[in-house]
Amino acid sequence: MRIQTLLRVGLGLATTLIVVGTGIALGEGERVPVPVRLAGLWRDGSIPDRVAATGILILALTPVAGVVTLIWSWWREGDRRFALVGIVVVAVLAVGVLLGHA
Repeated sequence: MRIQTLLRVGLGLATTLIVVGTGIALGEGERVPVPVRLAGLWRDGSIPDRVAATGILILALTPVAGVVTLIWSWWREGDRRFALVGIVVVAVLAVGVLLGHA
């Protein structure tokens, strides 16, 4: 039940931010989005671009938060095998992010 709620809230928040950012940009007459790098999330681009980029970041992190929640639940329940597989999944994701920024 926790995972389902987490995923729904994450999806809802991300969608809202993306729609709001896009709506503000269109309302201000912006037609070309500016790429916003993760390191400059709150420095680069216009405010609408940053709001939409924050929504995209939340959308990308929501499944990771779900896996971390599952790891915690499995560990608490004593299912170490599933917890360790979840830890490996998160580690692979982290390595992918680090290599993607290199």
